[in-house]
Amino acid sequence: MSVIFRFIARSAWMNGAGLGWDDWTILLCLVMLAVGNALLDQMTRYGLGQDIWMLDPANITHVLFLFWVQEFLYNGVIMTTKISIVLLYLRIFPSVVSTWFRRACYLTIGLCVCYLISCDLSVVFECKPISLAWTGWDGEQKGHCFNQEAEIFAVSGINIALDILVFFLPIPKLIKLEISPKKKAGICLTFVVGLFVTVCSVIRLQSLVQWGETTNPMWEYNAIAIWSSVEGNCTVICACMPSMAGPIKKVWMQTIGSKISWSGSANKYGGRSGDRTPSHMELSGRDQMFEDRISKTTAVTTEYDARTTSSGNDEVELVDKSQHGSVGDKYTHAYAKEWRV
Repeated sequence: MSVIFRFIARSAWMNGAGLGWDDWTILLCLVMLAVGNALLDQMTRYGLGQDIWMLDPANITHVLFLFWVQEFLYNGVIMTTKISIVLLYLRIFPSVVSTWFRRACYLTIGLCVCYLISCDLSVVFECKPISLAWTGWDGEQKGHCFNQEAEIFAVSGINIALDILVFFLPIPKLIKLEISPKKKAGICLTFVVGLFVTVCSVIRLQSLVQWGETTNPMWEYNAIAIWSSVEGNCTVICACMPSMAGPIKKVWMQTIGSKISWSGSANKYGGRSGDRTPSHMELSGRDQMFEDRISKTTAVTTEYDARTTSSGNDEVELVDKSQHGSVGDKYTHAYAKEWRV
């Protein structure tokens, strides 16, 4: 849903900025995430989360193979999402704003790509032969696997470091924005909220360490698979939050915010008409006089604009006629519909 809202927010229908490489990258993440969730469902059907001694050997091998495939999808989702976030930074801060920041962004993208390639290669060649990764659970297969515990700590540690780098990278630029401290804090929190993904990574790392010491992988893989899915989904949601912040605020102000404002105005100016005190009536009278002055000023301004602009201007003529509620159908250009009253 977050990706759908992101694309809607960027569309012309919402007066968005249009789609960019960051949007298409997050769409690729969504595809990989959907495939990974489908694999998780299949693994559950074949016995993931159950004791290994209660399952058919063929099902165990099948689940471990799907888990091996899901490792590639997990690495792809996590790193591609980071790349999408950095591409968003490049879109927000052009080269005329900061050259060093863009260089740092490109360097971060390069680190993410190198990390993704190295992780995938380590998954492919972690065992010799490769099939030992999903068939070696019974201890009867020939071959060997390298130190997986060291791989777990190295891969997870670098991933957490990249999380912190990506989410704190724009903070110095955001702090320098010439806006109110309240808005500045809100924008920074929108980006830093992605650190929740780091929490998921730490919890997943704990599950991986426990898995490395287990003799019941089908049971221990359950927690790893769940937290991998949670981390992937949260990563995509956090990556979409900066793009959705503006439209969400707009919808809020047009619905809930307008109702709160209307309610506050009603209470301020006396609530129900039967409960008005003399002070309320006096205030309402002053408001009416103020509105009359505004109306007169608006009318004079419109008349002045009509006199000082050439009579052949269609836009002025339409505005002048709309003040009297008589916009004719003969005006067929795009402004006609906007100025009808």
